[in-house]
Amino acid sequence: MTNRELEILKEYKGNSVEIYDLITEHPIKAMSAVLDYNHISKKDLQVPEGWHWLYFLETPLQNELGSDGHKRREGFIPPISLPRRMYAGGSLTFLAPMTLGDKIKKVSTIKNIEPKVGSTGNLVFLTVEHSYFKGEKKLLIEIQNLVFREEKKSDENPKEVKNSSEKFHYEKSWRPTPEMLFRYSSLTFNTHRIHYDYPYATQEEGYKNIVVHGPLLVTLILDLIKDVAKDEAKKLFSLTYRINSPVYIGGNIRVQGLKDEEQFKFWVKDSDGKKSLSSIAVFKD
Repeated sequence: MTNRELEILKEYKGNSVEIYDLITEHPIKAMSAVLDYNHISKKDLQVPEGWHWLYFLETPLQNELGSDGHKRREGFIPPISLPRRMYAGGSLTFLAPMTLGDKIKKVSTIKNIEPKVGSTGNLVFLTVEHSYFKGEKKLLIEIQNLVFREEKKSDENPKEVKNSSEKFHYEKSWRPTPEMLFRYSSLTFNTHRIHYDYPYATQEEGYKNIVVHGPLLVTLILDLIKDVAKDEAKKLFSLTYRINSPVYIGGNIRVQGLKDEEQFKFWVKDSDGKKSLSSIAVFKD
């Protein structure tokens, strides 16, 4: 990247945008179906942790999409020229629930833009903070970490992630399928081609197969945490997570957790037994 490009990117730090959405029932009902839960309708229905991703959806026109399926980088997102975009991790801090009928404001702010050089070439790390409000009351703080990378090189080898066999106290198994990813992409209006276009995912971005959405993996962890919180008679306060490697469709994945003294750790193991996502949860009484 040129010095001029780097200077332009720095100008986007602090860039902010706000949007509003109404919490309606259909996204919750539809996501329940994705996870094989029977939906129970009620007036005071709350949005489960992580399901806020079903709202505040960007709806770019077809002619505004880039070659990867994402909206072209203009406006709020800096015009980063590196073509490959990866969801690297983030955090969620739950202050109060969103409830059916609430009108919620989402304020997104670019907190940091950091160019680096790694083993695969130039990288740009982008940190975005999303804050969610009902009136003046803050309900949720989300930090999203994105990484932008160069085009796949022919000699590029994937990061080696070792198999993990540590003990666990909690576990749920899931089998990501093309249908599951299609439904989640539809619910979140996510057109990133790595989630449905096999030739693009494998030939253009260098993945082994169709890639499971990062937020969906976090949602599966939160689904297990919901059960743990009930058993512990606690409420989830925050979750910090990092994606170590892609998870692909086909094969069973395991969501596991461990109570280590007063710290709760949760992770996702892919079908090969590799720890693909790691997280730490903090509960409150």
